[in-house]
Amino acid sequence: MSNAIILTFYKLKEGASVPDFLLAADKFHEVFVLKQKGLISCKLIANDELWGDYSVWESMADFKNADPQTPDEHTAMNNYFSFIDTQSAVDHHFNVEKCY
Repeated sequence: MSNAIILTFYKLKEGASVPDFLLAADKFHEVFVLKQKGLISCKLIANDELWGDYSVWESMADFKNADPQTPDEHTAMNNYFSFIDTQSAVDHHFNVEKCY
């Protein structure tokens, strides 16, 4: 079974505060993302107005099974996504075929 790479690109909503978004991202990752089974690493990336979430998972199944369960997890996720222009979001899912 190969590792999975998930890339999600998006823009922030018009007028969104970057410092507030980064605080929401910290909370979302602390409360939910970093506790998920199979997560190897994740990064929040940016290029001008385009943002991205880059994560590496042990398997695609681990990524697909990551689902908020508690009220705190749901609140942190909803707050994080409240900054994102969901119309601009594009997901890319990859399986690692070979490492060099």
